[in-house]
Amino acid sequence: MGVGEICLKMGAKGCLVITDKETELVEWPQVAVVDTTAAGDSFNGGYLAARMAGKMPQQAASAGHALASVMIQHRGAIIPSAVMPRENKSKQLTIDSGPARSVKLLAPFCASTWVFW
Repeated sequence: MGVGEICLKMGAKGCLVITDKETELVEWPQVAVVDTTAAGDSFNGGYLAARMAGKMPQQAASAGHALASVMIQHRGAIIPSAVMPRENKSKQLTIDSGPARSVKLLAPFCASTWVFW
């Protein structure tokens, strides 16, 4: 028994995903930071949604990074509706984070606190 999965968030350095079988640094491209309000909650929501959808911890970390990276490019804890995550026909969450980049997350969006035992 014990903790079977840990995700240690390290800000701009990415996060360290530790499981019973491996340890992996999951990085994400840097974006222009406007405000870090709700960045952690956004990461947690993206991570949890992906894990609840059956994705691997590394995939979940990428989903968390994707959502948090959109969040920190806007002021406050609520992002504008134009960049709000939306589910597409294939049940993937699409976030349009600008004209040159669209990010597809691995699961529907949810927010929650998390610990995996």
